[in-house]
Amino acid sequence: MIKFCNKCKSDTDRYKNGQCKPCKKEKDAIYYEKNKEIIRAKQAEYYVENNEQIKEQKKNSESAKAWRKYNWERNKEILKTRTNEWRFRNRGKLCAYTKNWLSEHPEYSSQYRKSHLEKIRIHKQNRRAKERINGGKLSSDIVDKLMKLQKGKCVVCRKTLNGDYHLDHITPIALGGENRDSNIQLLHSTCNKKKGKKHPVIFMNENGFLL
Repeated sequence: MIKFCNKCKSDTDRYKNGQCKPCKKEKDAIYYEKNKEIIRAKQAEYYVENNEQIKEQKKNSESAKAWRKYNWERNKEILKTRTNEWRFRNRGKLCAYTKNWLSEHPEYSSQYRKSHLEKIRIHKQNRRAKERINGGKLSSDIVDKLMKLQKGKCVVCRKTLNGDYHLDHITPIALGGENRDSNIQLLHSTCNKKKGKKHPVIFMNENGFLL
């Protein structure tokens, strides 16, 4: 219902009881600012007293799920910012909670790592490259491709890898190397640690492979 409001001096939308929506929202905002602490205390008290009931309602309410989805789409950036700020303020609590949970459920951590070794290695490389802002992304089957190309042997020592290998950036990220398939090779962990951040030509020269 649209009607002229003497306070707003314009035609505004109304609630069913005839109240002007902009005026009501402004009035509520002023009241909230004046009584913020009291309102929050009452809300917290109500939540504690009805915690289980509220949780059950949230789980079973389709309308609540739809509202959360709708609210997320409308306020995605704001909610992301708030979440990141909360995580930053409570990073100590989050770390403690995660460590405690993993100590009580060790099977999840060990099982996942054993069954997703390649994914974890690739993820680490992608994350590292992203942090250095060098760009690029590794393909999910890069390890299989390199195993066939290198015939299962380390590029440096030429010994069989047998599962003991690192994904090495031929031109190190520290020297501007990209995190792309063309800049990746498989090395034994010991060979990769020796190479470190050295340029590939310098490293190979030091080890007598190039004269």
